[in-house]
Amino acid sequence: MRHILQGIKLPTLALLVLCTAMCWVIWMRGRTSPVAYEDDVTISPASVAATTEALPEQFEEGSLCFLSSRANLGAVRGKVGHSFPFENRGKCSVRIVDVQSSCACNTSKPDRDMFLTGETGVVRVETDLDRQSPGLHRFTIVVKYQDATERGESPVRIKHLTLELENRPFLLLSPAHLSFRVVGETTESAQFRLVDYHQEPVAITAIETTSEHLRVRIKEVPRFFQQGWSYLLEASFDGKNLGAGHYSETITLRMSDPEKPSVQIPVSVQRLNRIRVAPKSLLLRPSRPGLAPEGKICIWDAEGAPVQIESVNCRPGLLKASFDQVPAARPIIVLTPVDSGARPQNSSSEVHIRVLQPCKEEICVAVTWHVP
Repeated sequence: MRHILQGIKLPTLALLVLCTAMCWVIWMRGRTSPVAYEDDVTISPASVAATTEALPEQFEEGSLCFLSSRANLGAVRGKVGHSFPFENRGKCSVRIVDVQSSCACNTSKPDRDMFLTGETGVVRVETDLDRQSPGLHRFTIVVKYQDATERGESPVRIKHLTLELENRPFLLLSPAHLSFRVVGETTESAQFRLVDYHQEPVAITAIETTSEHLRVRIKEVPRFFQQGWSYLLEASFDGKNLGAGHYSETITLRMSDPEKPSVQIPVSVQRLNRIRVAPKSLLLRPSRPGLAPEGKICIWDAEGAPVQIESVNCRPGLLKASFDQVPAARPIIVLTPVDSGARPQNSSSEVHIRVLQPCKEEICVAVTWHVP
């Protein structure tokens, strides 16, 4: 070794030492891992000041420097929150103009508006997952700020933050929404499940609905844990004595869980008339001069089945109706006013038509006429 060093000239030896030192520095930098930020819910001002010391030196003058613009909270439930720490590394003060979120379920705001050079702060994001569907969610938070320079405020700058999480509640409804399409006075039903992920199952203590036409019963109760304690329930909607239209109802399950005393499932109902009628409002007219006014109502089934009329109820003493009770494809009801010998006048009434087949249904038609 001594003979080898004696054969190397001094400049060459100095160059070799310098290259070795550079390689050692590069190796040491490679071993140093970047600062990693663990997600949390609450960050104290002292911890913010400590973490912001590790912020990278590369920053834009006057801009806010966030330790991390993305956070993943993992599997959570209920009301959760996260704080994004930052520092003003610029040469002038920074004023946060606005903080917006991609979802109205979030509340996001900074701890204050103005930040001097070197000051730290946090943007706090909170959300209520009880109002969100189970599964993965990604929220985008837009932070708008301005640099307060000697010439005045600079143009608005934007920072984007991302919050990711998985909503995994203890009580899960499947499906989360029920829909009914009820034709006539029929009854439609649908099943749904309530899955409980507690170690010990909670009990359904009561079931409430917002309509007397909507009923719910428990078909199966859980006996063992199989990917959760699973309740099977059946909801039914009765279209009897209910007019056509769209209805929004709610099923409320009262639970024995003190942290989640109730679970609600929305229900949408479309009530349709299978039996169609024309016209929907009728004006009685005489077929020719000198005759009493009369009018005709045509009835048919939307699915093409024969229609049997059970009864036609008119206001006593005003109208009389004639029809055939034999089922037909398009039965006709003939209406004529009752001759009461009164002086000329305008009259109006409602006619209630009761259909027996192909389904039980009641239809109302407004009728007006003039007595000459």
